[in-house]
Amino acid sequence: MDATGPVFVGSSVHREPATTRYSVGGTRAVCDGGTHRWENTGRVPSGALKAGAADVEATLTELRSVDGLLLPDFHAVERQTVKLVQDRANGSHPPCCRDPEGHRRRFCRGPAWSRVREARHPGGMVSLSHTVVLAPVPRAWFVDALAVLVESAESGRAEEGQMLLPDGRVLSDMRLVEGRHLRPGAVYDVVLDENENGAGDEAGGAEEKRVPGDLGDSLRVTVREWDRRRALRLGIAVSVEDVGLVGEGALRSPDRPREAEISGQARIDGVWSALSRPTGRARLRLDDWWTATDTGRAPRSAPLWARLECGAARAELLAVPRPDPVEDRWEVTVTVRIRGRRLFRPVAALALGLGRRRLQRALTDALENLARDWNTEVPRLTAMGRDDIRREILPPA
Repeated sequence: MDATGPVFVGSSVHREPATTRYSVGGTRAVCDGGTHRWENTGRVPSGALKAGAADVEATLTELRSVDGLLLPDFHAVERQTVKLVQDRANGSHPPCCRDPEGHRRRFCRGPAWSRVREARHPGGMVSLSHTVVLAPVPRAWFVDALAVLVESAESGRAEEGQMLLPDGRVLSDMRLVEGRHLRPGAVYDVVLDENENGAGDEAGGAEEKRVPGDLGDSLRVTVREWDRRRALRLGIAVSVEDVGLVGEGALRSPDRPREAEISGQARIDGVWSALSRPTGRARLRLDDWWTATDTGRAPRSAPLWARLECGAARAELLAVPRPDPVEDRWEVTVTVRIRGRRLFRPVAALALGLGRRRLQRALTDALENLARDWNTEVPRLTAMGRDDIRREILPPA
C-alpha cells in the first residue's frame, strides 16, 4: 500500500435492530508488506450491547495531509459476523466476541459497561478557547433598530409580484412569487448576484434588465409566521455555486426580543462525502446576554450556543460575555469543542490531537478578524438614530 501519512486499523461493532454502530479503538498499522496481528479495545455506553449475533467492521485508514489539514483516506473495509458472549471468567468484564472459527476478540477492557457513562475512548474531544473584546450593542438601540427593520418591511407592498417601497419605487432584486405580502406562506425570491450576461443594447448602451428566472446566486425566503407580539419565523433556501442551504430562523417576541434561533442543513458538491451534508443549529438568548453584560453576573449556561455536524465530526460553540473591567466594552469568551463521529472517531481523535495547535491558531485568527470588523462597524451603527437606520437599510432614491 502506497501511504504518505500514518495508517490506522479502526473497528466498530453493531447489533440488530439498533441503527448505531459503536467505534472500538484504533491501532497504528505497520505498512511493511507483511502480515500483522492487531487488537483494538474500547468502551461503549451502558446497555448498548448484549450477548448474541453482531457484525464487526474493520477499516484501514490513512491520515493524509491536504492543504495542511489531515483528512482520512480509506484504503480497505472488511465486515464479519461474530457472536458476542459474556466473559464468564471475570464478571466485571463486558461481553467479548467470537468469530465463526471460535477465536475470542475482546472489545472492552476495564470496568463493566454499566459503570461507563460516555464513550470517551477512542473518540477524543478537542476543546479550544479564545477571548475577544467587542464594542457593545445597547439593548435599547437594538430594540429600536429591529423596530425600524420590521416597520420598513411592513410599509412596503406588492403589485403583480413586484415589491414596492413606501414611495412607490420598485425593489428590482426582490419579487413576491407566492402568497400575500408578509402573510404566512408568502414566498420571495431575492437575487444575491445578478447574471452579468444581460440583454442590453450594445450599440445604444441601453440599461441591462434582468429577465425573471435568469438568476445568479439566489435566496428564497418563505414567511412561516409574522406576529410582532409572538414571533417572526422565516424559512430560507440559498443557492450559491456548488452550495445549497435550507434552513429556518426565528425571533421570539420581536417587540421585546428575547431569543433568536436558526437551524438548517447544507449540500456541498465537490467535497469529501463525509463533509458534504452538514447540519447546524444556533440559539442566542438575548435576555441572558444583556443581563450578563449589564450586571456582570455569570449566566447559568452560555447565552450563545451553536452546533455543526457532518458525517465525520461534530463541533459545538459556546460564547459567554461579561463587561470589560476597564472600558465600556464586552469581553466574550468563545469555546469550541470538536470530536469525531461514528466510525471516524478513532481517526478524528488522532487528527484533532495532532492538529490542536493549528486549530487553536485558526480559531484565534478568525475571532480576532471578526472582532476587528465588529469594532469598526458596530460603533458607527449604534451611533445612528431611527431615521439614520431607515436611510441605511432603504436604497437611495
